[in-house]
Amino acid sequence: MLNLMTLTLLGGRIEWNFTKFLVDRQGRVVKRYLPTTSPLKLKEDIELYLEK
Repeated sequence: MLNLMTLTLLGGRIEWNFTKFLVDRQGRVVKRYLPTTSPLKLKEDIELYLEK
């Protein structure tokens, strides 16, 4: 469950249930995506974070 501080850092309230989040290996939210974000964009970011 996202806490208020995390939501504030990531852009505020979740307006629609298809909002996407990328979490790191420790389970921390590192990026937030709009519902309209292409899955291909997520793939690039996932690969970037897997390299860390």
